[in-house]
Amino acid sequence: MPKENPKVGNAKRTLIIIGVLLLLLFPLFTAWSNQHVVPQEITIVFRYDDCSSCSLTNFETKLIDTFKMYDVPCTFGIIPYVASGDVHNFSSQEVMPLNEEKVHILRTAMDSGIIEPALHGYSHQTVKDCKKNGCTEFSGLSYEKQMKKIVKGKKLLEDELNTKITIFIPPWNSYDMNTLQCLERIDFNCISADLRGVSEESFHLRFLPATTTIHELRQAVNSAIQSSDPQPVIVVLFHAYEFFEMGGDRDVFTYQEFSDLLSWITSQKNIHVSSMSELIKENDFDATRFQENREFHTIIQLIPPFLSRSLGLWGVYFSPQYLSTTAEIRIYVIVVSFALLILLFSAIITFFIGIPLFRRFPVLGKFFQYCMPLLLVFLLIYSFKDLSIGYTGFAAMIFILGMYIGIWKSLVKIRK
Repeated sequence: MPKENPKVGNAKRTLIIIGVLLLLLFPLFTAWSNQHVVPQEITIVFRYDDCSSCSLTNFETKLIDTFKMYDVPCTFGIIPYVASGDVHNFSSQEVMPLNEEKVHILRTAMDSGIIEPALHGYSHQTVKDCKKNGCTEFSGLSYEKQMKKIVKGKKLLEDELNTKITIFIPPWNSYDMNTLQCLERIDFNCISADLRGVSEESFHLRFLPATTTIHELRQAVNSAIQSSDPQPVIVVLFHAYEFFEMGGDRDVFTYQEFSDLLSWITSQKNIHVSSMSELIKENDFDATRFQENREFHTIIQLIPPFLSRSLGLWGVYFSPQYLSTTAEIRIYVIVVSFALLILLFSAIITFFIGIPLFRRFPVLGKFFQYCMPLLLVFLLIYSFKDLSIGYTGFAAMIFILGMYIGIWKSLVKIRK
């Protein structure tokens, strides 16, 4: 039987590799072009944090007027006893209760239905060294200490604003199980932090975590449209310092851009803006939905942001129906395809570079052959220690695995 021409053999191998790559890319292109075919209603919730006696009254008055202009509600996270100094400093400080001027502004806005109040901690002062442990006012404190703070803050707001406070927004979105137990005990019905928090299915609390920032809201809406979720929710978290007029970066946001954004949102037929209290009247914002979204969000971190945003997988609090049907399969296909592409690329490049390199320096081949598994084990240990390794850490692990395969194949080729 005649031998196959080496050039023909190389061409076949090249075609096989190209074919495999195209097959791997197909799920990505399918997901990319996936458009919802059912009627879709996107719900947006605005959450403004850090309203207090120290917050800028002129800014908040203008903010309320803008929301009122477009008849758009907003949940205000109000600090009842704000720390008088730097909230990032955990040393003892005096606190300032909500003053009469701010109370009057808030009550007027509440009467018009434009804002709803939420308890934003007690003093918004960290109890830990922010540089070493991250800022938090509640996480790590005993149940008794947390309860004392929450009860006192809740009472002040209810007395001054003459309304029941049922929504809790922890400063820096940081809380623990003791916090949830306190909220459950004193009749809060909703907590709004972010997707990194803890939860417990036995609690009756509703979870509405922040999903995006105000200057990325349009991208989040586009992501919701790209998804096939019929009822996605977007919770927008913003602060005064994000506005240029308040000293923020010019590239972040301006008053005019904010007004234009609200105008655009209210002009969209498939977008509805809701307050938190209105939204949680539905029964699907429990701990189960929160846990499913948190797990989904963790998996999304394994692919590059531009990919998750383009495929409708970012900035959205997805419905249980969506997560239990197509979403889970879709994200796993995308993550696996992304990993296999990196693996193939790394293995092929290393194989073709390794043959001439290890023929000339055989000791180098043995060195890499034994060092690569050790490096891979080290990265695996690191990833299990901190599961939020992100797409760069995940890609690095897959790339090193591909390099090991390429080195092994090149050494086998040399020995033949």
